This record gives sequence, C-alpha cells and structure tokens, in this order.
Amino acid sequence: MRRERRKKSNWKTVGIVIAFLIVISASFYIGSRYAASNQNHSSRSSSNPAIKSSQQSKQINSESFTTSSSSKASQQQEQGQDPASLAHSYIIGKGFSIVPELYDGENVNQAMTENKAPQNSVHDGVLYGYFKDANTVRLTGLGAYVGSYSANYTVDNHNIVLTLSNSAVPTKVIPYTLNADGTVLLKSFSTDFDGHTLTNKVNFDDQAKAYVDQKQTQN
Repeated sequence: MRRERRKKSNWKTVGIVIAFLIVISASFYIGSRYAASNQNHSSRSSSNPAIKSSQQSKQINSESFTTSSSSKASQQQEQGQDPASLAHSYIIGKGFSIVPELYDGENVNQAMTENKAPQNSVHDGVLYGYFKDANTVRLTGLGAYVGSYSANYTVDNHNIVLTLSNSAVPTKVIPYTLNADGTVLLKSFSTDFDGHTLTNKVNFDDQAKAYVDQKQTQN
C-alpha cells in the first residue's frame, strides 16, 4: 500500500515538472515569434513606399512652414509691393540710434584721444529717435539739456532719408536692406564733418522712444 502511494506521488511530481517545462517552452516560443514579428513590421515600415512617402511629406511640410516666412517679402514684392513700401511699414513705431563710429576711417574715440578729431565728435553726433508715423520722426541728442523735436523722413527702395532743420548736417541718408523675412537691417552711413569723413553706426533701439519722449519738447 505504501509503495503504491509513493509511486502515485512520484508520478504527480513528474507530471508537474513536465507541465512546468511545457509552459516555459511555450512562453519562449511566443516571445520569439513576437520579437520577430516586430522586427519584420519595422523592416516593412522602413521599406514601405507609402510610409516613406508619408514621412517625407511631413518633413517637406515642416520645411515649407519654416521657409514660408522667409519668402513673405518676395511674395509681397511679386504682388506689387515695392521694397520701399515694405520697409516703410516695418519701421513705423520703431526706435533707433545713430552713433559716430569712425573718423576718417579710425575709431572715433581713438581719434579724439589723439586730438585728430574734435572732442565733441561723439557727444554732438549721437542721435536717438523713433519713426512716429509715415512722415514724422522724433529725435533727441545726448544730455538732459537737449530737447526732443520732430523732423521729416522719406523711404525709397534703398535709403531712409532724414531731413533735419536744426543740424549741422541737415540731411542724413541711412541705407537699409530688406531681408527675405520682411525685416529691415539698418546700415552705417558717412557724412562730411568739416572736411573729414564721419562714419555713423545705425541700429534699431528698443529704448530710444522712451528716451526721446522723456525729454522736453522743442517742437
């Protein structure tokens, strides 16, 4: 009786072990097939012309969105808007600064130090301003005693021309470039200063308008 019980117990143990091995083998087989399926799917996706076309289309759309703003000015020009009109619209409301940079091709501060340039070259040459509207520019110079005043300006396809009534150099011609994205880049310009060449650097200046408006108004 005891021997029969032992035999039954042993067969149960063997059965459990076999069942366990079968489960492990099945799990391994299913896992291998799943991994192979994923690999094949990935391979098919990368080689599938339709999927490739969709991915390329998305990339092209992204690039088109990025470059659309850069072609804005060109499209507007093709529609009849000349560079002067585009530049004019862009600068209205923006502030700027005009600062002497070179005196006869030499750094103006160095030229003043060496007494080659008048000591007031920078102080008297600096201008801050902003384009108030389509025709008027507001300006001021350095120093609390220098008030703010209005002047006229015009824009052509290459230059912004300031006409100042109370300046030693009444006309200041500021060259500009209209960028592909519709923004404007102001360039340096030179003027005659008592027989010498004074080169002025021009930049847009976010603080210029506040500086001009805080000054006492002359006109």
